[in-house]
Amino acid sequence: EDYTKYNWVWCGRYAVPFGLATANKLNILQNKKPLKGTFLGYETSIDHPLIEVEDLQMGTTAIATQRHWVAYASIKYE
Repeated sequence: EDYTKYNWVWCGRYAVPFGLATANKLNILQNKKPLKGTFLGYETSIDHPLIEVEDLQMGTTAIATQRHWVAYASIKYE
């Protein structure tokens, strides 16, 4: 119930691939076909202002630069 108590996983490094692989296997079991991904968009942290989220207590990270940035890929799976 309290989102600030969530144990954050570093950048989705393991959570995203594991969750997607699990969803794909469940879809194959239920619908006899793999998930199909559709690209929706792509952005980076370089061209967007910092969003302050102090209440999450995730700590401070490095600023976005040409050497350190985050990619945000948006993909819809059905």
